Amino acid sequence: MALTTIKPESGNQFVDAFINNGRHYVNPNGAEPTMDAPFVINYYFDKLPGNINPTTGAGTAYDWRPFEMQAWEKAVQGWAHVANVTFNRVYTAEEALFRERLQDQVTAGGTVSASHSLPSANPNAQSMGTYNFEAVNVRQWTPDQLEPGGNFYRTMIHEVGHGLGLKHPHDGGSGEYAGNYFPGIDSTMTSAERQRSLGVLELNHMFGSVMSYIHGYEFDDQGHVQLVPTRQRPVADDFFLDHGFAAAPMAYDIAAIQYLYGANMNYRTENNVYILPDSNDPRPFVRGEPNEAGVPESIIYQPDTAYWESIWDAGGVDEIRYDVMDADGNAVAGKRNVIIDLTPATLDMSETGYGVLSYAAFVGGGYTIANGVVIENATGGDGNDTLKGNFANNVILGRGGDDTITATGGLDTVDGGAGFDRLIFSGMGRGDVTVSLGLAEGRSSIGWSAADVTTFTSIERAEMVDARVEYTAASDAALVDRLYNALLGREGDGLGAARWTAMVEQGMSKVALADAFLNSAEGSSALGALDDAGFVRKIYSSVLGREAGEEEVSARVQSLAAGATRGELVADVATAAEALSADTGGASSGVLVANYNVLLAARAYEAALGRSGEVSGLQFHAQNIASGAFNEKSYADAFVNSDEFTQLYGSQSNSDFIASLYSNALGREADADGAAFWNSFLEGGGSRGQAVQGFLDAQESQLILADLADNGLSFRQDLVLG
Repeated sequence: MALTTIKPESGNQFVDAFINNGRHYVNPNGAEPTMDAPFVINYYFDKLPGNINPTTGAGTAYDWRPFEMQAWEKAVQGWAHVANVTFNRVYTAEEALFRERLQDQVTAGGTVSASHSLPSANPNAQSMGTYNFEAVNVRQWTPDQLEPGGNFYRTMIHEVGHGLGLKHPHDGGSGEYAGNYFPGIDSTMTSAERQRSLGVLELNHMFGSVMSYIHGYEFDDQGHVQLVPTRQRPVADDFFLDHGFAAAPMAYDIAAIQYLYGANMNYRTENNVYILPDSNDPRPFVRGEPNEAGVPESIIYQPDTAYWESIWDAGGVDEIRYDVMDADGNAVAGKRNVIIDLTPATLDMSETGYGVLSYAAFVGGGYTIANGVVIENATGGDGNDTLKGNFANNVILGRGGDDTITATGGLDTVDGGAGFDRLIFSGMGRGDVTVSLGLAEGRSSIGWSAADVTTFTSIERAEMVDARVEYTAASDAALVDRLYNALLGREGDGLGAARWTAMVEQGMSKVALADAFLNSAEGSSALGALDDAGFVRKIYSSVLGREAGEEEVSARVQSLAAGATRGELVADVATAAEALSADTGGASSGVLVANYNVLLAARAYEAALGRSGEVSGLQFHAQNIASGAFNEKSYADAFVNSDEFTQLYGSQSNSDFIASLYSNALGREADADGAAFWNSFLEGGGSRGQAVQGFLDAQESQLILADLADNGLSFRQDLVLG
């Protein structure tokens, strides 16, 4: 009925794990399918003869009903959308390559839900598909189970995948593909273990492939998807098998089928908008008359139930968006928290192997993005959304809610919308980027090359690994900035601003902060000689930008006379609503402040281990310092007690260790007096941890820390965006 040929392994283990032996159909002239000449699959809705079960002798021939045929035809179109194949219905068995047949549970003789023949070397062979509509004794096929999102709709896609040459990822394949299990699964496991293994990094799941047997997932208390290594959804009966399943070939399937048949680059070349589902099953079932099995069937087809799809989109400027319809039929922002991630499947040994799920909280449906596909734009709803771009020139809109938006390269435009919105430059250090504050129309930009600039508005905080820009006057960084200008008459130095901001965030009161400024040498010189009335007038003028009224002066002076401190007065004025409104300088255009604890961790990496810290390590140690697990005078211990430190210095003499410290911490050779002091310290019983901390606390080291606060760290050489 059709010619076949064999393709060798692709060389990608995540693709080859889904290919049975490389055998696939080719056109009648022996040529590989192309977009202009796709392989045509003639299919016929057949029936099994009676008494098909050789063991029991039981069996009944079943005709396909209209809704079942419609479901099969719709389901298998997913393969034609992504690869160079087409499906053509014929009306005699003799004309067909694919003969699709129904059977009941008795005929199946077990719980097998379906099967399909693989491509054959015999050009006269037909490919037989068989579907048990009573599979796993749950209930008869109904229209709601055979719509997109239903398990049996997914089953139809799965079986035709076999018909085209794909296999289960937990099976080993044959020929050149023998032993090509999904990474993390191998032949030493039992069949049951392989079928229920999530594989490496938990990537063997329906979210990556309809050919996988692992479909289970549930939601945590935030509505985030959690994988469960089961073959079915671990949820209530009203949801079980009806929706929440994959309704199209997923990223691994797309990659494998395109390797065999070529990619369909004619599909979705226009500008497309992909709407996230907002409900699992918005329409209740309406039961009709019982079918021949005595089970009522739904009489309503529900095309808007939730399902998962890996987006194959060959062109245009496209968007994933979270809209719902209001009572008047207008599209408005949805209310749930959503995750939209424009990262396409990487098909590698990483957490983005099959892409990243985009979905609304507690809704069992959404999207991943196939390898090679670029979706440019993302629009959230009115919840607290998590939005992430990709390498393209993205337009990302947060709309309402407190959103977290991650920039990952390209010429991006970000509008956070209402709420407290954070813009994250993941893996980027202050030394990697150029920060431009106070641009036209309330915009700022952060970029790291001419082709990688994010321009943004309505963002309350822009974060890098070692620094951030605060855009709200109520932020601790903005308060510190106001106090520098109001009390000391100057802009804050980078290290000082970073240290004071960190101290307030870690529990220092606003009054204690004001006292620290007032009691400093600069503060005492500028304000110490003023009487109470003069002090009040000065604070109002410098903080609020106006003269204090006589009644205000009188009231404040009386308060000071009654025992209030000047620090309390400053804290009260500087945090008042009027002060926030009057802060039209730094906060409105952005206050850039270094992350003090990250800088401390970075210096500890350099001093103790002689290297730069990786981003995850810097963030880990910074969090420990911030939480109090290590204080500013003992954080070196975390590094000194590490295996890496022991391997580096465990066999070194004290004098060699001190020489290493000078080189690592200060970037120079030891001077004679310094070397003598520290050697004497160690010989006298001082610990190496204390020595490392001493170097970090030294004035020379503080100057290096100050330079980092002003100019930032750099991670660009290690950065992988997207």
